[in-house]
Amino acid sequence: MPAAYFRNVPEHLRHQHVKAITSLRDMMDSDLSLNVRSKDEDGIKHTYINSQVRSGLLHSQIKNLVVPEGHQLSNVDVFSSMDGGVALNIFSFEPVKVVHSHPTRESSQKVFDLIEEIKAGKHSHESWVPKYSESFSEASVNDFLNRVTSNYVAQTSARRILIQKEMFDQIRNSDGSVVKIEPFVGAGAGSMSWVTIAASNVLPEVLLRLESAIISARGLDIARAHLHSVECPEISTGDIPGQVTILRLLVSPTDESKNLNSNPAFAEVLARDLRRAKWFDNSTTELGLNKHPHLGLDKAEVITALGSMLHGPLYKLDSASFSSIKSILQLVEGNQNIAVAEKIAALFLDRFNPANPLPNDEFKRRSDEIRSKIPTLPSEASKLLIGKMLDAVHAT
Repeated sequence: MPAAYFRNVPEHLRHQHVKAITSLRDMMDSDLSLNVRSKDEDGIKHTYINSQVRSGLLHSQIKNLVVPEGHQLSNVDVFSSMDGGVALNIFSFEPVKVVHSHPTRESSQKVFDLIEEIKAGKHSHESWVPKYSESFSEASVNDFLNRVTSNYVAQTSARRILIQKEMFDQIRNSDGSVVKIEPFVGAGAGSMSWVTIAASNVLPEVLLRLESAIISARGLDIARAHLHSVECPEISTGDIPGQVTILRLLVSPTDESKNLNSNPAFAEVLARDLRRAKWFDNSTTELGLNKHPHLGLDKAEVITALGSMLHGPLYKLDSASFSSIKSILQLVEGNQNIAVAEKIAALFLDRFNPANPLPNDEFKRRSDEIRSKIPTLPSEASKLLIGKMLDAVHAT
């Protein structure tokens, strides 16, 4: 296993993993999975151990992840053996109202040492080291360290702490999210990249599920993952404590066209989707990533928004066919319906593109072309739904 495994995983848990891996080896099965559950003073840990390292494995585990009652996801560590023969993913859950211990000045000294080196210009030639800013003042850094756990500081490099602090500062007083993509530096780096997402006021397990779904749908595989939460009481809502979740993923492309290091346009599209992920409804991600991935998230978002908006008016016209938003979305997902709905979504996006809005004559031409296809749809309910979706674009 990589050195990070021995640094991040306590000894008693490593013993359990060794027993489980030995059992897998004894069974001589080419593709077998074990789930090891353990509980200690820090919370509950679920370890998934697979006898193969394969593409999409982590995402499939995240989709089926069940959070123990009264807990929330507090950390994720993803490891694979050096020979690629074992995948070991640890999901840690902590009680919702746990009180964390914060790092001491002594345990955080590596951060202050690096800041002094940056100020002295020692790393000016290294593009992966952040530039000095007021964000690195002693008061500001201490404020950040008083929001994180001792384990976070112990497991995270000083450089990474400063990068993530800058991301935290960008959204600490908002409901926003920020994404940073950078090449992986190290042995065997190849085309791998680090993708870091910081998002405020979103459950860690929800953020992990959404972001991993987008990354997998974009043709990238997740090799490693780390997740941490930063206390942020100033954005608390009611009884829900405010926090910023920081998710760091090491990804590799399934083909060279998806290389984030050499394809900046693709990287920007991915970053845009990742920044917006926390606001996506499950129906949008399901439609745009799983059921009809050719749509993409932009058009899926327009389709689900129009379907949701039209539920009330359509229910008054045909309560049986349009009994719920779910029934509307199920109807629009039919092959003939989705093809026309996609054209309506594209029309909406082009019409209201701030950079280059669709001119009136072209909007009318495309709208008329879409309307001419409505009579060919398979049912009266389909014709009514698609017609109203087009009407809604005209009424916007």
